[in-house]
Amino acid sequence: MAVTIESLKNPAGEIEPAVHFPRAKRESVAVWTARVDAYLTEWLAQGVVKAAPLAAIPDEANADIVTKKWATHLGLTAVYNRLLAMPSTVAIDEEGSSSFLVTQIERIGERAQELADEVEEILDELIEAEEITEPEVPHSRISPARFIW
Repeated sequence: MAVTIESLKNPAGEIEPAVHFPRAKRESVAVWTARVDAYLTEWLAQGVVKAAPLAAIPDEANADIVTKKWATHLGLTAVYNRLLAMPSTVAIDEEGSSSFLVTQIERIGERAQELADEVEEILDELIEAEEITEPEVPHSRISPARFIW
C-alpha cells in the first residue's frame, strides 16, 4: 500500500491540518488546502527518498512505514519550528487571545525526534542485517531548544 498525503492526515496519520497549520484570516479555504497539501506532498516525496534504500528488499511494509514516519517527522518539525518563532501568548484587541505552553511546544519537537529516531532505527537494523546498504541521504536530528517569552 503506497503512502498518500491523506494517510498522513488525522485520523490515519498524526498531522491535523487545521491545528498544526492554521488558516490565515484572509486566506481562502481553497488556498489554505492547496498550501497544506503542497507541504504534505513535499514531505511525502522526501519520505520516499528516505525509504529508497528499502527498494532492495521485497518487504514493502517497511518502506511505507519509513516513508510515513519520515514525512510526519518533517511535518511536525515544521510545526515545532513555527511555534518556536512565535510568542507564547498573543492577545489582539477585541479578538481575544491564544497561548501555547512551552511543554506543548517541547512535546511536538520530542515527537518529531521520536519519529526520526524510529526511522533511523529501522534503517540501522536493516543495514546491520545487510539487507540494505548505507543510505546516501543524510541523517536528520533536531536539537532541543528552550525559549521563555
